Amino acid sequence: MMTGTMHRRTLIAGAAATIGPTLWLPKALAKGALEKPKLKVGFIALIDCAPLVIARERGFFERHGLDVELSKEESWASVREGLITGRLDASHALAGTPLAVQLGAEGKAPAPLITAMSLDLNGNAITFSKRLWQAGVRSGADLKKIIATGKVGRTLTGAMVSASSMYNYNLCYWLAHHDIHPYRDVRLITLTPAQLIANLEAGNIDFFCVTEPWNTRAHAEGAGFTVIADRDVWGGHPEKVLAVMEPWARTHPNTHLALVKALLEACRYCDEPAHRQEVLRTLSLRTYLAAQPFLLEPALSGRLDFGGFDGEGKATASLKDVPDFVVFFKRDADYLVGNDQATFPWKSHGLWILTQMARWGQIPAIPAGVDKLLDRVYRVDIYRQAAAELGIKAPAQDYKSENTFIDRRRFDPSNPVAYLDSFEIAARA
Repeated sequence: MMTGTMHRRTLIAGAAATIGPTLWLPKALAKGALEKPKLKVGFIALIDCAPLVIARERGFFERHGLDVELSKEESWASVREGLITGRLDASHALAGTPLAVQLGAEGKAPAPLITAMSLDLNGNAITFSKRLWQAGVRSGADLKKIIATGKVGRTLTGAMVSASSMYNYNLCYWLAHHDIHPYRDVRLITLTPAQLIANLEAGNIDFFCVTEPWNTRAHAEGAGFTVIADRDVWGGHPEKVLAVMEPWARTHPNTHLALVKALLEACRYCDEPAHRQEVLRTLSLRTYLAAQPFLLEPALSGRLDFGGFDGEGKATASLKDVPDFVVFFKRDADYLVGNDQATFPWKSHGLWILTQMARWGQIPAIPAGVDKLLDRVYRVDIYRQAAAELGIKAPAQDYKSENTFIDRRRFDPSNPVAYLDSFEIAARA
């Protein structure tokens, strides 16, 4: 629980005033009739849409009385638009989107977007261009050297798919860890996942951070090479969530609960090793990712290719085990202990995201009344009810500390100001 004034040196308070203080509780019990059995749920064609795809294909939606149409969206902007306008009932969404939308952090009018569950942890990587490989760059330290010496002769450009994504926050965190200021030493732009490889090949960008299978595909097509899995930037970071509008959840409490239950079962199914090949084959279908199975195998098997290129420019292999590259429910990892699941919507995850929004100038400050904001956005009560009805034990706490960052820095949710102040590289530093 947060106490004290939220400020970074002289931080500005008050951003939560647009949100409103009142929390709501479901009006009906889960045993009641579904208010809207037929739903339209959005997704982006990435490896972590797997729980939604499996929930539909394996009948988990149907088991809970839902008739779900999955809508393949072109971009995260279209996901946001679909939710706000009501075109979509729910959607696969970036972990930072509910907070960014609530706060109007992307230059849009604030809107009451919430989440009651995470869909996965980890799942991304940072890819460099073949040109950087040929220039001798293999790591963040090498990137720092080439920037410092001016060898490239221009400002390097990186890309991610949304400013409110973990792609952005982890990429900025990783760059800063290597003493590279993400908004002064390089240029960062936003592209859709489908635009990344073509722009990497064309020389419009030099690196990107994205979910699989785009990193594997970049290497397979000879455009780039994977430098680091972002679980090695922050192991166990939230990645995608199930997002709905607060008024929709209020008027469809039983439907929302059924949706969360179906996806909890699907997440658990996706993480079973015996189901891995089935999940891979299903995701590869044209309806979903429309990708060759070999491009999806590394993420789901946890065996990634960190290879580069030979003297003739041909891709070379260097396979490494990353067993928790993407976690849908539960894996043997030091950040998932006891009753913790990848699906639990930790309020502390949201608080960490807010520290990075403030660090990089997306919001002027950690909002005053941040506890109420997190209570409203992260509906742990709905998650716990869904988990209990499925016989799943959920964490008893809403906040936890984190210490699996690349720089070994510890995030203490009871003192986010000290955490924020500990970074030497920031937007205004």
